[in-house]
Amino acid sequence: MKIPTLFKNIVFHIGTMQPQNKKLESFEGGGLSVSTEPSAWEKIAQLGGLPWWELTKPTGQFLNALKISTLLQEQIQEWGVEQHYLEISPLYRVTWWDDEWGTDFSQLFLSPVEAALEAKYYDTEVQEELGFISTPLLEVRTGVKCSLSEVGDHLLTIWAEEETDLDGIWWNEKLDVSFLSAPRGVILPTKLKEWKVELFR
Repeated sequence: MKIPTLFKNIVFHIGTMQPQNKKLESFEGGGLSVSTEPSAWEKIAQLGGLPWWELTKPTGQFLNALKISTLLQEQIQEWGVEQHYLEISPLYRVTWWDDEWGTDFSQLFLSPVEAALEAKYYDTEVQEELGFISTPLLEVRTGVKCSLSEVGDHLLTIWAEEETDLDGIWWNEKLDVSFLSAPRGVILPTKLKEWKVELFR
């Protein structure tokens, strides 16, 4: 099983260094949110006025989340079910075209009634599919609430912590503040002690 990785030896965190201050809707579970583009994330996440921290580790190695193969993704999902972090459930997807952004958007629902109301608003159809939902154990393990769209990222952080020796996960997303997008990562809780932390500003 090939795991795609990339190296980052300098990253930044905006906010406090206290896990208890982490937002409940965080995408990265119980880890520390970091980026190589703090100025962009300060705007995207509206973090103005909070301190910047510089974290360094010469051998920092991250799982390259956007390069995970279909096979590896399926293996991680199977692991999640075996470990009782995921359950398979019917889901209802609504997809619509957004003129302002010039692209399709979609949203998943557990309730067919809620999906139908959303589809009616956008004058589109509901597509039923099987997908994964979080279990209470996943939310206890990450310490955050998991929406349907975030289940995969939350599971990934747990899998990386329990099944690899990597420092964290990296989503090498396009830098485009207008589209609310910028590279981001998470340093796993068990690895944070290996990084040198200094107040940057």
